[in-house]
Amino acid sequence: MGAETGQRKISLGDTVKIKFENGEIKSYTVVSSDKTDPGNGFISDMCPIGRAVIGATAGEKKKYTIHGKETGLEIVEIFKK
Repeated sequence: MGAETGQRKISLGDTVKIKFENGEIKSYTVVSSDKTDPGNGFISDMCPIGRAVIGATAGEKKKYTIHGKETGLEIVEIFKK
């Protein structure tokens, strides 16, 4: 599994390092909804953050809505499966 900083797009099974608008940085692996476990870093491709990052590239900024509030994130780094 290697870090990607070029134009590789995030897909199912990839791990992504995300910087949220509040400055917090977290890493998540994007998985199918039957394998989701957010407490252990596995988010569904169907959850708001998962939908925002699928198809994104490193350095890209995305918006998503959670609990009725729009917020943003930036893709810091992608680790391909």
